[in-house]
Amino acid sequence: MQFDFNKFSKLAKLLTGLNRSHNSKDTKRGFNILKDNFQDLKILKTKSGTVSNFWVAPKQWEVIRAKLKDSKKRTIIDWKKNGPMCLYSFSKSFKGILNWKELDQHLLYDPKRPDSYIFHFRNQYRHWNREWGFSLPYNKIKKIQKNQKFFVDIKTTFKNDFMLNSILKCKGNSNKSICFVSHFDHAGQLSDGLGACLFNNLMIEFIKKKYKKTKYSYLALSTVEIIGSHFFVKKYSKSLNIKEALSINTVGIKSQINYSKSFSQNSIIDRIINKISIDKNLNINFSNFRDKMGADEIAFDAAGVNIPCGLLFRWPFKEYHSSKDNLSAVKKNKITELFYLVRDVVDILEEDYVPILKYKGLICLSNPDLDLYIDRVEVSSIKQNIKLDSEYQKFKKINLNNSIVNVSRIIDNKLSLFEISEKLKIPFKLTKVICDNFYSKKIISKKKNNLI
Repeated sequence: MQFDFNKFSKLAKLLTGLNRSHNSKDTKRGFNILKDNFQDLKILKTKSGTVSNFWVAPKQWEVIRAKLKDSKKRTIIDWKKNGPMCLYSFSKSFKGILNWKELDQHLLYDPKRPDSYIFHFRNQYRHWNREWGFSLPYNKIKKIQKNQKFFVDIKTTFKNDFMLNSILKCKGNSNKSICFVSHFDHAGQLSDGLGACLFNNLMIEFIKKKYKKTKYSYLALSTVEIIGSHFFVKKYSKSLNIKEALSINTVGIKSQINYSKSFSQNSIIDRIINKISIDKNLNINFSNFRDKMGADEIAFDAAGVNIPCGLLFRWPFKEYHSSKDNLSAVKKNKITELFYLVRDVVDILEEDYVPILKYKGLICLSNPDLDLYIDRVEVSSIKQNIKLDSEYQKFKKINLNNSIVNVSRIIDNKLSLFEISEKLKIPFKLTKVICDNFYSKKIISKKKNNLI
């Protein structure tokens, strides 16, 4: 089964241009689009003004109008025409006449990205000290005559309503949950947040199709960045029994895969991603907790909550927090590569078990009744012509004789397949093939294992 890039693209086109602030009509419209396209997705609500740990659930913000005109009343910026990124998120109202020096204090632009609108997000985290302002491409700034007066007319409203999150669940045999999380806000942008929300929900759909019944339960949380995650964790993490989480972002951009580990640097998912990178020879840039990009992992992996959560993302991202963060920056092969990585994480969690030996002492694996032995490549200094079953073909560059012998030796009825593969430094999939073959010949039995 492949990643559903067509569905990803379809929803990206519907959602990217919406004014997805921390709380707005467009944000609610976006969550309803998710609900219409992902069966069983549930929308969660937090009332505006709700306080937790000094975080305040935001009011709903709407833009009535936002225009900047020159001295001849020619329009420089019009929010309705130029899109949601041209105005500071959660900008307060302002109307007045300013000179250039006064106006420039309320403008956001980046000479290094001269054709882009830059995302101003700080107001959403500073409700008590809101600024008004516009974002303009630097090339447009350069063309503005500075020795004139400017007319600013911004009218916005704030009202009590509900901040939204959404959750899509794959219920497993165990009530222990693993949560994939990303933020749904960031108006006019795709890869930073929204793209990963779509990715996570599509991953849950994939898991449901691949496994008739999973061992663990899996969640996709689409949230308001940090604030929404905090309220979600406080209200739902215990009832959902979330044991570990994985924050995901910038999934399809043309950059290297990065992984910032959980705070402990040794969570099960930390270890699994490290193991996959070795097994698959994936070029992953590892870093410590929040050493690079930061997102919703900080709300899960927080003191007193203690849900280990790393961040899987691609970086660097030159379109970051800009209007160039759109579908054209997403590469199908890059998002597919990350999909395979997360799929492999789930496979290890689901397929792991503890092998239980039925015999004590050395087993004659070459006996025709077993036929589990693979010869050395070289015996008595003579190279052997080794014929491998198809299941071993992909591992032919590995010392299979040594691997089979060592796996048969290390089994202690306590270590799981994953732990054995870590200790022997051989691929998890090879460890599973060897032990599955042992099981088929009734050398071992299987004991269910919960890594998490």
